[in-house]
Amino acid sequence: MLHVYRNFEIIIINNNSMEEETYLFFDELQKMDNIHIIDLPIEFNYSKLNNIAAKKSKGDYLLFLNNDTEVITNNWIEELVSYAQQAHIGAVGAKLIYPNNTIQHAGVVIGKGAAWHAFYGYPSNFPSNEMLYVTRNCSAVTGACLMVSRKIFEEVDGFDEELDVVYNDVDLCLKIWEKGYYNVWNPNVLLYHYEGATRGKAHPKNNTDYFCKKWYKLLEKGDPFDTAERMKRERLRHSLQNNARKNQRDIYIWGAGSSGYRMYSTINEIEFAIKGFIDSDPAKWDKFLFDLPIFSPTILQSKALKPYVIIASMYSDEIKSELVKMGYEQQKDFWVDHSDF
Repeated sequence: MLHVYRNFEIIIINNNSMEEETYLFFDELQKMDNIHIIDLPIEFNYSKLNNIAAKKSKGDYLLFLNNDTEVITNNWIEELVSYAQQAHIGAVGAKLIYPNNTIQHAGVVIGKGAAWHAFYGYPSNFPSNEMLYVTRNCSAVTGACLMVSRKIFEEVDGFDEELDVVYNDVDLCLKIWEKGYYNVWNPNVLLYHYEGATRGKAHPKNNTDYFCKKWYKLLEKGDPFDTAERMKRERLRHSLQNNARKNQRDIYIWGAGSSGYRMYSTINEIEFAIKGFIDSDPAKWDKFLFDLPIFSPTILQSKALKPYVIIASMYSDEIKSELVKMGYEQQKDFWVDHSDF
């Protein structure tokens, strides 16, 4: 591990591991005094497993760390502790990137539609947004690498075990914030995240429904820390007013995935309406999304009046190139969510 901090213990929860190499590795680890392995052959429940681990631990600070992460910065524990030990600070998170050096996590944004990772899919060294380089408050941080003091963790009763797969980390952070503490994202702590490498990317609907019902009032208000999101909405409102509504052009969202969902909510909030979604392969989705149809890109060439397109996809560069080939001009004819956030 890349740190000089030595006063720590490691607790590994073995939840139905199957590979022989894993158990051989455990045999080696158990020779060390500060490493403890707990076998819990129960159905996977992230919250329950981590609550049990927390109770078994002895430290004043708890660091929850996924087994699909890899630390790549020095003094990472010192960086996390330096914030977690401050009396007004709750959870402290890290900057997580994919092996292709794009961002997986740079803080969590909440709002209508639940919660999502800020700057997801952006280049990790994206030069034009200072928010990627400053330590800042945010509504939540991912549990893939999250430090919090034991005192605060116990004060909020730990993870909610109703959230067995997703949103348990966001829920924890919102409980912490509700108690008057601030959650912090620290870009000086950098890890690779091989997200879903060990358990896949399950996203149970019952978790989403439970989380949204529990935090409905807060989600409706929007994220209290995300000034960049509010600024983006104002710029988008201005662009749609001048380039779409004024000329009575239809509006489409190119992107039927999670980014498209969020953009649809944003457009509703600023009181515009869209005609539908666009995807290069609409057959892979349900026929309708939010009761709106999903079209192939050919819909754009079938209209007498050129529609206005909002790109909300991690493949924004490719989509932008395709639109330019169709004779579209950025801002005048389309908005790229990736570059304007």
